[in-house]
Amino acid sequence: MPMEVYELRATGADGRYWYFPTTTAANAQWTYVGPAVTSAAHLPTLSAGLDGQRLSGPAVAPQDTGRYTTTIGLKLTIPLFAGGATESQKRQAIYQREQLRDELEGARRAMTRETQAQYQAVLSALSQMRTAGAAVQAAEKALASTRSGLDLGARTMTDLLLAIQTQSNARNAWEQARHRYVLSKLLLQQAAGALGEPQLAAVNTLLGPAPAPAAAPSTLPMNASITAPAALAAR
Repeated sequence: MPMEVYELRATGADGRYWYFPTTTAANAQWTYVGPAVTSAAHLPTLSAGLDGQRLSGPAVAPQDTGRYTTTIGLKLTIPLFAGGATESQKRQAIYQREQLRDELEGARRAMTRETQAQYQAVLSALSQMRTAGAAVQAAEKALASTRSGLDLGARTMTDLLLAIQTQSNARNAWEQARHRYVLSKLLLQQAAGALGEPQLAAVNTLLGPAPAPAAAPSTLPMNASITAPAALAAR
């Protein structure tokens, strides 16, 4: 997935804000909190009321005792003069709306920076992983050459032990680089709001052994797999 797509998902610039609670809440507040809410104070209001009571007591005629009465009322309020309170509330709502808009923009920019940083971290981890894979292949060839030289008497047992140690160190470096790549990719997907159960379930697949890649791609597919040098497949 190209960097631009990750940024669109992270910032909600594609019109979808539900990737993150932060942008979802900020966008909802910015959308619904504004001067339109307080402008309704200038408009007439109509309210309804319902009241019920049971007649009883010495002041009630005997034939009316125990009767229930229900009263329905409507109340129309027309604000002919409300002073400066309504205008003050309206200005406050405008300022609050501007503040929420700034907070939403700040959240978008923060997510953009985080997504860019994690994307670069993925590219760096992928490059390190492939460099480590090349080192493993070179160590395997050196070990095979040392063993052949030992059989021919051109190498010593010390040379063989050093070659085995170099191979082991290269393998450890590869494993660490591969784990860093997986972690960086998960952090990128989290920053872009693309991390879900399928991505977490795919971690085992990403760590599966296979031939190592040669170079880092310019874009990263969401389902890209992590591959290992052929020498590691036989471990």
